Amino acid sequence: MTSDSFRFLGLAFATADLLFEIDGAGTVQFAAGAGNRIAGHSEEALVGRSWNQLFAPGDRPLAEALIAGLMDGERRGPVDIQLAAEANGVCQLGGLSVFRLPQLSPRISCALTLAKRSAAGRRTAPCSAAPISRVWSDH
Repeated sequence: MTSDSFRFLGLAFATADLLFEIDGAGTVQFAAGAGNRIAGHSEEALVGRSWNQLFAPGDRPLAEALIAGLMDGERRGPVDIQLAAEANGVCQLGGLSVFRLPQLSPRISCALTLAKRSAAGRRTAPCSAAPISRVWSDH
C-alpha cells in the first residue's frame, strides 16, 4: 500500500468500525475492520454473504430503504440500526452510512459504526422485530 492508501484507510476508520462494499444484489464483496466484534465473523467470512445478515430482522427494511434509489455520488446516513443478534439474544446498536462512488457504481460503499450509547444510555438492546426507533424509546 502507498502512504496515500494508508492515509485514506486511517481516515475511513476514524469514523467507522467496519467498512464493506456491496454489489447491486446486496452481496458483500469486500469487508475490512471489526467484523468479528460487529458480526461475529471475520471480514473474509462476510464476503459473499447478504448484507442484510448484518442487521436485526426488524431493521432490514430500513437498510434496504437506505440504498433504494441511491444515485452515483450520493451519500446517506448515518442512520441508527440494530445489528444482528449475538448468541445471548442481544443486539448491538450502530450507525450505518452508505455512499455510491461513481467510479465503482453499481457497488455501494458502507460504513458501520458501533453506537457509543443510545438515548437510554446503552449500547445494546434486546433484539426486536420492531424498528430501532421503538427499541431505543421503549428502554
